[in-house]
Amino acid sequence: MFSGGTALAKSSVKTNRMSEDVDLKLAVNQSFLDLPSRNAKRNSRKVVMQVVESMIESSKTFSIEKRPLILDEYRYFSFDIRYPQEYQ
Repeated sequence: MFSGGTALAKSSVKTNRMSEDVDLKLAVNQSFLDLPSRNAKRNSRKVVMQVVESMIESSKTFSIEKRPLILDEYRYFSFDIRYPQEYQ
């Protein structure tokens, strides 16, 4: 689900805020909650990050600038993404 300024921009809320980042939050389901260990949950979050990374890398429009920032056992990760500029 979208979060932060991205959520505001996608909603009917009028805002003059300019944001170039996309914030996403994942809603966990029961199967995640049922994982047997902290390590299993960390590995599950790592797989999500790898899927996102793979989707970006396979894009013809976007590319990843450098290795992702990973914090808190993959609860947070951030990619610096290059994309075409409209005005330069």
